[in-house]
Amino acid sequence: MRRRKTGYILLALLVITGLAGTYHSSLSNKERKTAVSYLRETKNLFLHSVKGLSNAQLDFKPAPEKSSIRQCMEHLTIAERNSSNLAIKNLQQPSDAAKRKEVIIKDEEIIHLITEATQKEISSELLVPTAVGFKTTGSNLDDFKMLREKNINFLKTTTADLRNHFLQYPELGVVDNYQFLLMMAAHTRRYTLQIEEIKSNPDFPE
Repeated sequence: MRRRKTGYILLALLVITGLAGTYHSSLSNKERKTAVSYLRETKNLFLHSVKGLSNAQLDFKPAPEKSSIRQCMEHLTIAERNSSNLAIKNLQQPSDAAKRKEVIIKDEEIIHLITEATQKEISSELLVPTAVGFKTTGSNLDDFKMLREKNINFLKTTTADLRNHFLQYPELGVVDNYQFLLMMAAHTRRYTLQIEEIKSNPDFPE
């Protein structure tokens, strides 16, 4: 099934031309609004997808090698923490506007590729959670909501130079800090689609 493979990407098959554009240090109102809206949207879709599920439903696996919904939830919470920590740490480094020319991917392309791509899993260590279990489903979701609201508030208020701080991402090349936070939200959406696919399995517990 197509959605079963939403966690995969193969940029080797893509030819992306042109630069992402030239940006000012501060985010524009449109950029800020876009990011805040997308972080909220992906948060709400994720929370809605797991609302009211029983333990049997949370632990159901379509196949032994596949993740359960509970595992997807834990993954997203830990990835949210790792992502925000890395973004803040990166902002402590000097900005480097000259590196802008190395960014070859646009904001909307990042969202599309991470959410919809179908070939090769994005394998950054950032998004591979450590084996940390949560005592309850509620504590997992509480942590996720707290972390996401913290990231939303950061994007609403920051004057940091997000566009001139950069990270090297394995399959995407160089991305700026603003794009990286969009990637974090797109990652949430990708796993929400995976959760919905698990729920659509004919053997999913009632």
